Amino acid sequence: MSTQHPTPATPTAQPSPQPCPKKLSFLQGPVEPPLVDLTLGELLELQTYQHGTKECLVIPWTGARWTYNELNQQSSLLARALLEMGIRVGDRVGIMAGNCEQYAAVFFAVARIGAVLVILNNTYTATEAMYGLRFSDCKVFFTTRKIGHQVDNRPLLEQLAKEKKGPPVVILRGEGTEAGEYQTYDELIQASRKAGNDEVLQRAMRRVLPHQVVNLQFTSGTTGLPKAAMLTHQ
Repeated sequence: MSTQHPTPATPTAQPSPQPCPKKLSFLQGPVEPPLVDLTLGELLELQTYQHGTKECLVIPWTGARWTYNELNQQSSLLARALLEMGIRVGDRVGIMAGNCEQYAAVFFAVARIGAVLVILNNTYTATEAMYGLRFSDCKVFFTTRKIGHQVDNRPLLEQLAKEKKGPPVVILRGEGTEAGEYQTYDELIQASRKAGNDEVLQRAMRRVLPHQVVNLQFTSGTTGLPKAAMLTHQ
């Protein structure tokens, strides 16, 4: 009597595991209305249209309490002044100052005309600030003589005065003898009021797109020189 051995089963090919797609983002909540695709200048104008008389900016130490109307007006006037100074789309505008209403106006004024605001850390030494201004090739620089009770900007201003191709300096707060030889924020606003050419600003704003860079912020520079990180209107 013959013994039959079972035929071994032919191994079947196993499907290779498929990589799971990585989720790049998570969405929770309604998908309508969609995210707005606006520049920061357009966003401010929209907020002004909807909430013009409401307060949007409170600075306790200066006593400022600006409504959307006031912020919109101040940034528009300053934007026109920047255009008059020759600032155009993509040009860099530096700022190094403490919290004040003028800082907010500069932020939106620069955004309105498609320029790039270069934000310098308030704790920078004069050497570090000069590096940031040179690296970013700023066309104009907004600052104050002092930042709070600790930072004295006079060494930086003295270095800028020695620069043959350094950016013109605008003092955000202070006028007359306090500001000395530098142009002031208030002077720019007053000159812009007298000029009163809003059409130039409107044409400039129409050339600005949401995907364009709106400001540069420097990293801490832990392992080397600080690097400039780009942020867009979006």
